[in-house]
Amino acid sequence: MSLAARAYQLFDGWLAPLRGHVADALGGAEEVVERLALAEVDSALFERAQSLTLPAFVIIAMMVAGHAIGVAMGTAEGMRLVVSSIVLAAAVYALYAFWTGVVAVGPFVLAWIATTRDLHGFVRLQLYAFLLARLDGSLRTGGGETTLGAVVLRLLSFSGGPTSVEALAYRLAARTSPIILRHAGQRLLLVLGPILGAWAYYRFVVYPDMVQSDTGLGPWTAPLYPLAALCDALFGTSLRSVLLT
Repeated sequence: MSLAARAYQLFDGWLAPLRGHVADALGGAEEVVERLALAEVDSALFERAQSLTLPAFVIIAMMVAGHAIGVAMGTAEGMRLVVSSIVLAAAVYALYAFWTGVVAVGPFVLAWIATTRDLHGFVRLQLYAFLLARLDGSLRTGGGETTLGAVVLRLLSFSGGPTSVEALAYRLAARTSPIILRHAGQRLLLVLGPILGAWAYYRFVVYPDMVQSDTGLGPWTAPLYPLAALCDALFGTSLRSVLLT
């Protein structure tokens, strides 16, 4: 064996433990990125669930209270005005929530359509762009100075890991994206459960007992009744009678 081959063998043996430690560090970094991404998903979905679920139950509570107030008033017209006003408030909030949802999700849907990728590919692409922007600032500098991150990247290349910032960002995105999708799907079911439960309770319990039977108004005429009453009071019309026929 030549002297150069012997020196390379000794150098490679000296690097073997270092490769193992670097590979373990990369695995730990992947787990950290994964946990941070899942935490972001949980935070976003919890915030959305809180903003949608609590108003739904508040509206149901208002409906029950409004029904009690209408009963206390002792007149059918008072019952219709109180209950239909709450129905109108619920309809306005539903439209507002729908519009804010479209504004929040619309750009991502348009971007997804533009990429012509499946959902997994789109999430991986977005995660790759996010990680690349963060890693690029820590592993590379515009002036070419050597940073600690650049040293780590060189060590990764020695251990058989990614040899560039782009490769490292793609490796992290490829590992994390399917986990994020699966986790987001599970959490989305937990978010939709209370919302669908509140809607079902309103549709099959509150609406038949407190809106339809007590006011004689339908699902489309109930939110219009307060507006019709306002027009009747201001302009002397008889729109309320039209809605009750």
